[in-house]
Amino acid sequence: MQAINDWGSAMMTSLAAALAMFLSAIPKIIGFVVILVVAWLLSSLVEKGLATLLRKVRFDELADRSGFGDFVAKMNVGTDSAGMLGLVAKWFIRLIGLVVAFDALGLPAVSDVLRDFLLWMPNLVVALVVLVIGGLAARALSNLVRGATAEAGITNSAFLAKLASVMVWAFAIVVAVNQIGIATTLVNTLFMAFVGAIALGLGLAFGLGGRETASKIVSQMYDAAQDKGPQLAHASEAAGRMARERTEDMRERAQDTMQTARTSGGSGGSYGSGQGGTGAAPGMAGGGYGGSNIGGGMGGGSAGGGSTGGGYTGGGSTGGGYTGGGGGIASGGPQYPTDGGPRTGPGTGASQDLDDLYATPSAPRGRNEG
Repeated sequence: MQAINDWGSAMMTSLAAALAMFLSAIPKIIGFVVILVVAWLLSSLVEKGLATLLRKVRFDELADRSGFGDFVAKMNVGTDSAGMLGLVAKWFIRLIGLVVAFDALGLPAVSDVLRDFLLWMPNLVVALVVLVIGGLAARALSNLVRGATAEAGITNSAFLAKLASVMVWAFAIVVAVNQIGIATTLVNTLFMAFVGAIALGLGLAFGLGGRETASKIVSQMYDAAQDKGPQLAHASEAAGRMARERTEDMRERAQDTMQTARTSGGSGGSYGSGQGGTGAAPGMAGGGYGGSNIGGGMGGGSAGGGSTGGGYTGGGSTGGGYTGGGGGIASGGPQYPTDGGPRTGPGTGASQDLDDLYATPSAPRGRNEG
């Protein structure tokens, strides 16, 4: 009997504990249900409002031009592009409601998973935006290529336009997949292989198809170079000839200038040569030297000196002193004494013995006193 009583008390204790747990969980359950209902209702309202707003701003037309409308139609979601974005917004709000509801219910494991998925949702939105922009770019580039190739007279303009569109779409898909983070490495590898295959195919097509054209272009360039070769050689030769003529002319001018410098003022004898100067010119009044030069430098006297300028007359023509009748000064000024003594330099008043200046060390100067 005691065992039955113990069993009954254990049952009652368990039931009481379960009832207490249930009663304590009722507020959480009610909160969970209320949060879900509010989230579901709010998400439905947002879906309808967003879809209506997008339709009023003619988002469907933009989506159709970009190709996003065709993409939505192939998904068989039963709505248009505006409805598709509204549907995405609805489930985004519902996911937020689920995270909050499971947190209120006390199930953090479920709420953590939903939270991670909720944080990933913006990447999905960005990927969709990238696809829309990529579709617009692909459509615009396709039309541009089709028009340009048709204007140029290329027959396969439709193929080239389609190829340009596919390339842009491929790039947009790669960016979208990288944004979502699904098989990033694999998609990047496949995209690089795809681009490499297209580049190789284009290279082979242009290389094999344009071989004859390239040969003609190179041949024309070679012929043009051969035609211009003699002209270039003639021009180079003419330039060299002009340079040589100019150099010769400059050399002759330099020689003429040097000759003029040597012969300016007469052909006087060289310094210390003992040979008198030629081509005498009258001395300057007031004591200048007669003759063109100082008759051989330190050698002979000034031959043919002026009679009124105070120069030495009758000087020796071969140097070595004043020989013959050069013993005095004819009509010398006051600075040239008649006795052959020292004279006063012109304009300075300084005494200067010109006999000592112009006497040669080889033979003393002689004068005739008579």
